[in-house]
Amino acid sequence: MKIISKFQDYYDIISKSQIDKNVLYFRNQEIFELPRIYELGEIPKTGSEKYRLHILGYCGKIIHVYELMFSKYSSFYYDFESFRRDALAYKVLEEKDFKGTFFKKSVFEKFINQETLLINNYFKQYDTPVFIISNSIEFKRQILLTNPHLYSLSFDSIRISYEVHNDIYNYIKQNFNENREDIPILC
Repeated sequence: MKIISKFQDYYDIISKSQIDKNVLYFRNQEIFELPRIYELGEIPKTGSEKYRLHILGYCGKIIHVYELMFSKYSSFYYDFESFRRDALAYKVLEEKDFKGTFFKKSVFEKFINQETLLINNYFKQYDTPVFIISNSIEFKRQILLTNPHLYSLSFDSIRISYEVHNDIYNYIKQNFNENREDIPILC
């Protein structure tokens, strides 16, 4: 797979050793505004510490992403228990923040259990193998970013470069018709 992009990501090195250069991945980043329909709750805390919830679309899969934000860096988590452990340890959240009540689910329960059927349509709708959905800065709308920089999301903590390259290569080859000329990702 040949990657055409304005930025480098951690899996790009694999392209240099790949034999099949007929599959092109035009890794363009575009931002689309979405209505606020997804549970991406954010509770600002005192000081600079807070958390954010994101939905990552990755080669046909939907992945929940948890982010702890500090004054100079962010930590990304792909499993709830690790996020919960560190959020409590760094005093970003308290135990009560993770518990819902009989009448009201917690932000995290809503996030994890929300319907993702519509999200699966975004792969085709935005012609991309990878995207991320996040709240906008002012929390009034949600943003979909196509082809995010996976290394900056600490994605290398769950998928090594060869696996990511192979996943994207196979996804493009299987899902984007080679005869279409109106999309940016071609086989």
